[in-house]
Amino acid sequence: MTALAAVPDTATSSWHFPRRAKDGGGWAEMFEDQQKARIACANRMERAGVDPLPYQATISAMENAEHYLKLGMGRCYRRVVDPSIRSWQQDTKGVGEHLLARLLGVIGHPRHTTRHHWEGDGKDRHLVDDGPMERRVSDLWSYCGHGDATRKRQHGMDKDDAMALGSWRAKFLTHLIAESVLKAQGGSKRETIGPDAALYYARRAHTADREGWTDGHSGNDALRILGKELLLQLWLACDTREEE
Repeated sequence: MTALAAVPDTATSSWHFPRRAKDGGGWAEMFEDQQKARIACANRMERAGVDPLPYQATISAMENAEHYLKLGMGRCYRRVVDPSIRSWQQDTKGVGEHLLARLLGVIGHPRHTTRHHWEGDGKDRHLVDDGPMERRVSDLWSYCGHGDATRKRQHGMDKDDAMALGSWRAKFLTHLIAESVLKAQGGSKRETIGPDAALYYARRAHTADREGWTDGHSGNDALRILGKELLLQLWLACDTREEE
């Protein structure tokens, strides 16, 4: 497989897989934009307490557009994503096709990316493409905001430090996938827990007595550990034979 790049959040992203690759991230971004717009419109109507009748046609059109984009994103995913990745997704209970498609729309290929660095100052500051590089699993974790847990977003941090925190969209989607896997693999039904959900509960048990931690701290930490495990599995799922 050709080593192709994932691009920064500030640019139009795509999956960058060999076949019709430029469609992928565009479908994912348009779906997310349409979904957010529909939800925002519905929430505004509810908060304002207005009669929904005048907006029914608008909401219906937004729902239809969202449905169309979801179908297009799924078709593109099945067309361009490696069979080995799709096989892992199908075999891992709770990893939905559309959630994984959205994540790949942000990160590109799990094993390949493009290096960048900033040059210049002020208005002349710009991002320079340093070419492709092999992505280690630790690089994937960092880009998805699941690397060094001590790194926190702070007010006034420069662009280099902000980029080191990874993509907030990739972090959010990884979190959603981890929640979906936890729910699908047993949740509170301990007798039917799957292997990935078991990791979550093992981590919670490990941090149960950690000083100063609430249930919320423990749960978010365990979801982060589960997210790292799922990213590792995704990274390992890539068929390296196609890359030679």
